[in-house]
Parts: sequence; structure tokens; C-alpha cells
Amino acid sequence: MIHFTTWPQPRSKLDNATCEWNGQQFQAYARGALTQLARRLVDAGAPDTHWEAYTPCGERSCAGKSLFRLGRLTVVENDGEGVRFTRFKERPADLWAPVTETDKAHSATSQP
Repeated sequence: MIHFTTWPQPRSKLDNATCEWNGQQFQAYARGALTQLARRLVDAGAPDTHWEAYTPCGERSCAGKSLFRLGRLTVVENDGEGVRFTRFKERPADLWAPVTETDKAHSATSQP
């Protein structure tokens, strides 16, 4: 079984999550840090096993039967539905690429 510790980041919509597996410490700081950390563990070779998440004071906050299933989820929030889990979709690597002068010129000429 894998044990996570999770807590919200004050004055932000981000979470913190930590755990230890196979002698290594893993950490995530993001919106949906628990699911992000599950993906990191799966990438590191962790087995599909039960997991539990605890607050820093030791209260169990959530649990599940499949680390792999947790890694396939992410947390989203919008006005219509509030906070919920949804299927994680990997973003293309070039989505975060810096905008070049060529890109700026192209977008300026392609707008109506």
C-alpha cells in the first residue's frame, strides 16, 4: 500500500502531496497534486496497489484500490460544475514552447 500526505497551499488553488516509495521521496505541488504524484510513481515503476492519502495531522482524507486508476485522473474546477475528477489528458510538449517572432507574425497576418 502507498501512503500519501496531502495538504492545500495557503492562499492558492494548489495542493502539495508527498510520499515515499522504494526508498525515494516523491513530491508534487500542483492543482491535483495527488493525481500528479500518482502518475510520477507509475512512471517510476510503482506497482498497481491500494493507496491512502492523509492530512499532515494523520487523518485519512481519501483512499483507493488502484494507483494506476488514480494516475489516469486529474482535478478540474469550473463555474458550472465546481471541483471534480476527470480523465487526465497529456498536453502536447509544444503547447508550452515559447512564442517566437515568426509565430507572432503568422498569427497577426492570419487573423480576420
